[in-house]
Amino acid sequence: MAYDVSHVFQNLARYNGRANNEMYQVLGMLTDSARKQETGSFFGSIHGILNHLLICDINWLKRYRALSPESPVLTDPRLDPPNLSWEHDLHDNFSALREDRKIVDERIQAWFAEFPASRYGEVFEYQDSKGNRQHPIAAAAFEFLFMHQTHHRGQVSQILDAMGLANNFADNFAYLKGPEAAMQSLRAAPFNTAGNYSFSVVPLFVMMGILAFYTKISTDLYDSAYKWVGSLHGGLAMSTVGACAGFAAICGESLAASLTMGTTALPEMKRFKYAPGLAAGSVAVGGFVDVVAGDNPGNLSLTLGADATVDFVLDAFNNDRFPVGIAQHLVAPVIQHLHM
Repeated sequence: MAYDVSHVFQNLARYNGRANNEMYQVLGMLTDSARKQETGSFFGSIHGILNHLLICDINWLKRYRALSPESPVLTDPRLDPPNLSWEHDLHDNFSALREDRKIVDERIQAWFAEFPASRYGEVFEYQDSKGNRQHPIAAAAFEFLFMHQTHHRGQVSQILDAMGLANNFADNFAYLKGPEAAMQSLRAAPFNTAGNYSFSVVPLFVMMGILAFYTKISTDLYDSAYKWVGSLHGGLAMSTVGACAGFAAICGESLAASLTMGTTALPEMKRFKYAPGLAAGSVAVGGFVDVVAGDNPGNLSLTLGADATVDFVLDAFNNDRFPVGIAQHLVAPVIQHLHM
């Protein structure tokens, strides 16, 4: 199949838009603090790199106006944001960055669909960020636009690699092979994700739940909770919530807490003629205490979520969230008791 060299920049524009979209999808998994964390790069953080890329691309499109002053693509008012400057970030908000990135990539694709290949050899004049006048060949300036983006996407990819967050948007092989290359990456992605060291905590949580069940710790928790609140109206339901809270603190998973405590609590509440809805609801809500106490570092859901967002569990200790998590674990069951 013949390759039409006159379409080279159109192809690069499409690839560039796809790669940026994939990059922002991955970066959307990070917390705002992780995106703005100092990385030692020239622009400080991932957030700084994203702003730099967007500012440069907007300015390059504005420079191309010298080639086509009347172009409806290049005269789009969205390419003239009031706060555009080389001296500071364009956006502090990730959502705004993402939206403008999409707009600019669409303008880049529209521009190269509009500009004829017969004019790639023309020379034009523009003023650089330091005020110096430059006179590049159009094709060379177009090449720089895409090389600059590829360079900084590689930087972002390297930072994410250091964080342990899987990514593949900087794989230029996808440009050559298209969907076939993407499928090759897809084969490795499941193993790379499931083989993450952070997931080794999952079988340990399961093992804790099994030990608690077979050593009758769950029964002891239920009996202890009943001695505290069993004499009150609705005492069995309150005991269930209290026991679920204790079990969730042991195994770190709300579903396991509900299933385990259900085998102990439901028969007792059925024997004392509790309404089936109240009995089942007490078990379900009690197990959910583990999720309500979301800052507890012993929480399986938090651990997996922290790995996905690179907001490491140790930050809970560094930022004094561990005591807060304990307090939440104690207060949540009390609030549920009051609702009963």
